[in-house]
Amino acid sequence: MSGLLRFQGIRQVVSRLVQRRSVGTSNAKKSDTITTTPSITTSTSTAECTPKKNWISYGFSDVSQDLDRHLMHLSFFVGISILFTLGGYVIIYMPDFKMKDWYQREGYIELRRRERLGLPKIDINLVDPAKVKLPSDEELRAQNIEIII
Repeated sequence: MSGLLRFQGIRQVVSRLVQRRSVGTSNAKKSDTITTTPSITTSTSTAECTPKKNWISYGFSDVSQDLDRHLMHLSFFVGISILFTLGGYVIIYMPDFKMKDWYQREGYIELRRRERLGLPKIDINLVDPAKVKLPSDEELRAQNIEIII
């Protein structure tokens, strides 16, 4: 509703600015000149409320073609120009919240350390075998679990 009031306020200012006074070259008095106003009306009339013939609405206003076009242009400007542009900058400069870069950097540091010390790249006993409890062969056979090596 505030957009509609703002739009009508703009129309009133434009109608005041566009008022013209035709001036003749003769020595006429001020009362002899004619003041013309544009066809823009500031009050709501029946002509403004009824849609024009062969007008297809953009879906923003079914009453006023001018308001419909104004809101369409405004929403597309905001949607495309501002949201896509600013949204792109937000996505580009967003911090690494999943810590993907940190994991990769730590991996390279650990790889360099292991190469310097002459260790294999991946340790066979990464987890201490004494801490790992595996089921025995009898337990696996009793449950009919297929072992693929």
